[in-house]
Amino acid sequence: MDIQLLNLVALPGTCEGVRLYHKGVLPFYEIKNATVEYDNIFPFVLKDSRVVSRFFGDVNPSDYAKFQESLAVYANNSGQPKKRLPEVAEAAFLASIGGSMNYWHFLFEDAPTIMELESAGFAGKYIFPANLKNYIREPLELLLDAERIMWINEGEAMPVANLVIQPYQFNLGNIVQGEWTLSVRNRILPKIPDLMGGGNIPSAFGFHA
Repeated sequence: MDIQLLNLVALPGTCEGVRLYHKGVLPFYEIKNATVEYDNIFPFVLKDSRVVSRFFGDVNPSDYAKFQESLAVYANNSGQPKKRLPEVAEAAFLASIGGSMNYWHFLFEDAPTIMELESAGFAGKYIFPANLKNYIREPLELLLDAERIMWINEGEAMPVANLVIQPYQFNLGNIVQGEWTLSVRNRILPKIPDLMGGGNIPSAFGFHA
């Protein structure tokens, strides 16, 4: 099956139901009546049955090659029915390209991006793959309240009435560092002593209150 790609950055003004949601370090876009499907390597965002390409600016060739490889697998499996989950009213899908499976990418790309979106007043839920490793799941659950995290499994499709997503740019971690990385530290650190029974934060965490 041929898969049609939609360029996220070019969508506002050219595709109904897509608008600029917030202009930050990188822009955030809102897509009405989108679907997040988890298949093979990457979860994909679909609008009108077309896959939204989230690459922006400079692209790491290896990242794009992985995306194309996964897209080919997705095309081969597209005829297989997916478990359709209940529709979510408002959610954000900000996982970097493969980043949610990698601790560095989560810490320096996904987490600061969440904090930037929170500062813009976003109050919806966040969608993440359910097979996250514990070393990513645990800081994520310190960063966000449990009721604001939606988990999606491979083979599932999650319709979202208002989906907020962000394009992915090579060296995104270097772009969003600074203010937003510090805000991640400030939100997570106060919760760590409670988890340790009120004890001091060990130096192994790399941060000191």
